[in-house]
Amino acid sequence: MRTLGLRIKSGSAVVAVIAGELHSWRVVHVDRIALTAPMGQYARFPYHPLIEMEAEQGAEVSREAVAVVRSESQRQLASALQALEPLASAGVVGGSAVDPERITNPHIRVHAREGRLFQEVVVEALDRAGIAYHVLSDKSARSRLAAELGLAEPELWGAVNQAGRGTVRPWRVDEKLAAVGALYGLCRCRDPDRKAAKDRDAQKA
Repeated sequence: MRTLGLRIKSGSAVVAVIAGELHSWRVVHVDRIALTAPMGQYARFPYHPLIEMEAEQGAEVSREAVAVVRSESQRQLASALQALEPLASAGVVGGSAVDPERITNPHIRVHAREGRLFQEVVVEALDRAGIAYHVLSDKSARSRLAAELGLAEPELWGAVNQAGRGTVRPWRVDEKLAAVGALYGLCRCRDPDRKAAKDRDAQKA
């Protein structure tokens, strides 16, 4: 069985594919998928014009930047997901589940809106591809997977560290969190009734 994990970043997603079963799995692929076009200062920060420009101009530039994100991510993700088939499920590790509009600091708010946008385009692509997915926050991903596996969190993280050490490059925190997402998806594949559920309520700050 093959499952996909995606760690959402600003402008890209780090992906990891694992193969096997829960008692015997290995990382078979890591990569980074662009979620926007590499052009302009707002390619990765499409809501920043709203706080860096005069209101009308900022709104227009932001709309254009968001449109680029949506069109480019759709193209990149469709190609990548097709190349990675077959995939039984996916686990998406994003940022906080806090509603950006509840954030009072303007700069933090636009970052939160960007994080939400890049997560949205990923799950929309998974929907289009017919891949069941589950969403985790970056703060809770390890603890939720550890609970699924009946392990202590340090034991789980040690196993993930070891899985790619010396063989998978790069093997940084983002790649490891992508692998955590893939493992979470594999856990949910154990129960057919849970496989198709989109676990958005897993997004805990």
